[in-house]
Amino acid sequence: MTELVVSIPQDSGGVAGQKRLTPARAYVVRSADGLATAVLQAAVPLMVLQGTGSVAWSGVAFVLEWIPRVVSLGSVGPLIDRVGARAVMVWASAGRVVMVALVLLALLAGGGGLELVLLGAVAGIVAAMGFVSAETIGAEVARRSDAPHRVQAVLTNIDQGALLVGPLLAGLLLLVGQTPLLVTVCAISAAGVAVTLRIPRPATVRGDSPSPVAAMGLGARVMWRIPALRWVILAVAALNALMAVVQAVTPALVTRAFDESTAAAGILWSVSAAVAMPAVAFAGRAVGRIGLWLVGATAAGIACLAGLAVAVAPSFVLYAIAIAVLAAAEGGAIVFLRTVRTALIPAEVFGAAMSVMALAALLPYPVAGALLVLVSETHLFALVGVVSAVCGVLVALCFAALRGHRLDAPVAAAQAELPPRLIRPDATTRPCPTRASDICAEAS
Repeated sequence: MTELVVSIPQDSGGVAGQKRLTPARAYVVRSADGLATAVLQAAVPLMVLQGTGSVAWSGVAFVLEWIPRVVSLGSVGPLIDRVGARAVMVWASAGRVVMVALVLLALLAGGGGLELVLLGAVAGIVAAMGFVSAETIGAEVARRSDAPHRVQAVLTNIDQGALLVGPLLAGLLLLVGQTPLLVTVCAISAAGVAVTLRIPRPATVRGDSPSPVAAMGLGARVMWRIPALRWVILAVAALNALMAVVQAVTPALVTRAFDESTAAAGILWSVSAAVAMPAVAFAGRAVGRIGLWLVGATAAGIACLAGLAVAVAPSFVLYAIAIAVLAAAEGGAIVFLRTVRTALIPAEVFGAAMSVMALAALLPYPVAGALLVLVSETHLFALVGVVSAVCGVLVALCFAALRGHRLDAPVAAAQAELPPRLIRPDATTRPCPTRASDICAEAS
């Protein structure tokens, strides 16, 4: 039997004991980037809806916030493979500080809606840089760990924590004014820069790496050689499509169908994230008992059923409960998907492969915004129901195909796609489990 090997680069760079890639530093970097992104992501559409009172303009803002993020993914991953996730994360966090400061100065000078639209668009690009960088740093920590599923559970909980605190913080700060909100985002991003600088630089900088287009092609070929990974990508895209549509329609449904305030929409997502965090932690522990695949399949199925419950909710309270269940179940499914993804993708092209995966996973978000513009306000509940049903069928097919998949030979086939210059000369290897369901069992 061919044995799966995962490349694990050695610690490098900096003074001994000062610059090391520790789990704590990776978690802090991800927290700072996720929180800053969540605050802006929640604040910009709310400010547009408050200013215009138009559901269509809210959808336009949603589209403009996500299109730059999706488009920029094509170059972020190859850039990370070329210069390292540390450098790209520093650029993203520092760029967010500069961007928000410039918008703040423009608003103080009497600017208005145009500055907010530009803020959302540029924030999307910075979010893409931070997202792929944080995923790459987190994947490196998971590879070094004897319990990668637990690392992924912590990272997923950090994301849920950002979703919890971000909308709530945005709503509270907007009650005071736009200036405190923007200053807070600057401070969070600056803290992220400071911690990221404590992570060592890569041992080598691959200046001869392929161009972004060639690197994306390489990442796509690597993933195509891994059958299980193709099903993972489709499952991620399906779950994200469901969540994207629910996120897009929620401001309109909360304020129009249920006659609640815009602040209630932000609080709803914060409460949902609060419910999701213990659910994700439970999923991380449950995989060692009943198997990774079973936890992921159960969580994904519950997420699709919760989407159907959202579509038929007769009151705001039941709507909020359904969304909380959806967020919790999606988090549990993501623990499975991220753990399998980290085990399957060769480390040498993780950035480029992550860009391809993120591109497929995030495309549903601008599409959801476009649907919000095109679909009548009276048919939003029906839209959620149709999307939930379609996603349920796709997720069932994906997890049926993933059941019992072997994880050793596909990776060997994918590694055969790597040009010799991309193989890390300083890498060591360790054996990994051969089945997705065994990843956690071996560690426990």
